[in-house]
Amino acid sequence: MVLEKTAGRLLEEAVSYIERNKHRPFLLFVSLLHVHIPLVTGREFLGRSRHGLYGDNVEEMDWLVDQKPFEVRSNHNGLKNTTFTYFTSDHGGHLEARDQALGQLGGWNGVILCCGAAEHSAHEFLFHYCGRHLHAARWHDRDSGRLWKVHYMTPRFHPEGAGACYGHGVCPCSGDGVTQHSPPLLFDLSSDPSEARPLSPDSEPLFHTVVARVGAAVEEHRATLTPVPPQFSLSHILWKPWLQPCCGTFPFCSCTQDGGPSER
Repeated sequence: MVLEKTAGRLLEEAVSYIERNKHRPFLLFVSLLHVHIPLVTGREFLGRSRHGLYGDNVEEMDWLVDQKPFEVRSNHNGLKNTTFTYFTSDHGGHLEARDQALGQLGGWNGVILCCGAAEHSAHEFLFHYCGRHLHAARWHDRDSGRLWKVHYMTPRFHPEGAGACYGHGVCPCSGDGVTQHSPPLLFDLSSDPSEARPLSPDSEPLFHTVVARVGAAVEEHRATLTPVPPQFSLSHILWKPWLQPCCGTFPFCSCTQDGGPSER
């Protein structure tokens, strides 16, 4: 599979699907490779952005997003007023992705642009997981309006104090790569959103009350969880040839699907 050609293939498949189903209700789910390391970008967009490879990748994604809705909006398909298009993303930039010339790839180093419409989630508690490990929990105390965060474990950043794990590529979730905190760390995000000043029983009279309240919520949350089979168990990771996409004649799955219509 030629990753640089994946964007064009996704676009082609999406447009083809819309064309085939335009006369009936349909659901089209498109999961792009953008914007994520290793920032695979088609040659048509390489070097176009002044923001380097990250910018090139964003521009290609912008072009793709513009192309798909165009097919939906176009009048000749009759879908302009009958189709709902929804865009979403799973997370922000990858802090460990850096460029020697530009520093952190994408955006400004150490700055997050916040423009949300809601100050608080409708939920009272928010649980922060790293894999299957609960690292922290937040509590919005609606009576006082204060927003607390309790850390039970934190990653060991590399280098120390960097805010990311540049020496590892990604921060580990458990083991030697994290620090366990007993008692847990407590922050008041209302006055310290960057979590720069951990509180103590001496500096915060409500320390024990808040830690106990959040701890009770964590236990209540865990009581609702049902164990599931590991997704990476042997039965899940064994190669199943009948599930492998094959555009050739099985078992010879070599083909030219990586190209566009003119390259096949």
